[in-house]
Amino acid sequence: MSEPVGLLFEIIGYIARSPSAKVNPYNLIYFILNYFFIITTPVFLSAGIYTILSALIHRLRKEHSILPPKLILWIFITSDAIATVMQIAGAALIGVKQTMRQDPTPTD
Repeated sequence: MSEPVGLLFEIIGYIARSPSAKVNPYNLIYFILNYFFIITTPVFLSAGIYTILSALIHRLRKEHSILPPKLILWIFITSDAIATVMQIAGAALIGVKQTMRQDPTPTD
């Protein structure tokens, strides 16, 4: 179920990228839609992969894994969610700088 959601988010992200490139690259709404959907897509696609991995470990016996399958699933999904939040926060900071027509690269 997570794969169709991920693919839909990818399509929406690239649709939002088109007007950003053609109309106005400094429009904050296009930037937010573009980055939000493209950055959150891998979480949904990875969740599907992790679910399959968890099911395989469960079916092939737990002797092939140090951790229980459900714990592996939650560790991977939590890690992906945290990484995605950090990427969205970084994209938001870049978007604010670009909207104010400032250089988003760090000056340190």
